[in-house]
Order: sequence, then structure tokens, then C-alpha cells
Amino acid sequence: MALLRSYPKSWESSITEEETSQRYVKIRSGRLELWVYMGAHGDHLIVPAAPRERTSRSADVKPIYCSCEGFQRRLLSEDEFGCTHVIAFSKALRRGGKPHSLEGLPIDDMLKIVNEVLTLGQSVTLRRILYSNVQKSTS
Repeated sequence: MALLRSYPKSWESSITEEETSQRYVKIRSGRLELWVYMGAHGDHLIVPAAPRERTSRSADVKPIYCSCEGFQRRLLSEDEFGCTHVIAFSKALRRGGKPHSLEGLPIDDMLKIVNEVLTLGQSVTLRRILYSNVQKSTS
């Protein structure tokens, strides 16, 4: 699936807002890496194409899946442009954006984040961890 080949022009403003929003969070436990887009209307999981080595650059990440409803609908209809989240994600990383990153996350926390996003549409655990990291860095 070529997610960046083409997309509707009507998506341009959403892609630009998402690309510059700094709402993408990389979560990693061991070699397992996922991304979460923390949106105004809910969180979405973004899955990269393959596990990356620690030495590879963020710009090399290629998303292949998003848990948003729009991606699911387009996946069923075999449209090739995915969703605004994966397009904005790819653009942000290509231009050198600095996403939030939670490295070395305990697997239980990672699974809890995934479960909350998929069942509740938003992860309280992710926000708690990010907030506690911000508090630690400002202390």
C-alpha cells in the first residue's frame, strides 16, 4: 500500500495541522515500537512497517497501519492514500520533527496504552506517563 502516493486535496489543512502539532508519541518496549497520535477527538495507534534498529533514523520509519476509523474504511475499499495521521506522521519525520519519545517502557504499560486506545479511544496511561516525565524534567 503506497500511503503517500496521492490523497484528496481536502486533506491538506488537516495534514498540515497534524504534521506540526507535536501530538505524535513514540512508545518502545524492547524492540517493539509503536506510535500514538494524541488527537483532539481520540488517540490512534500507528504501526511502522518493521522494527527498526536503534541506529536508524526516525525519518526512515514507514507507517503501514493506523487504528483510526478512516484508515479502516479506506483499507476495506483499497484506496491507496491511507489517512491524514499516517501522511502527516511521515511528513513530520521526514522534515526532522522531534516527537515525544518513551523508550524502555515496561511491556505492561505499553499493552495498557494499546488496550486503552483500542477500547476507550484515548489512553489515560500514556498521558499519566508523559505528565510524570514532564514533571521530572522541570523539577
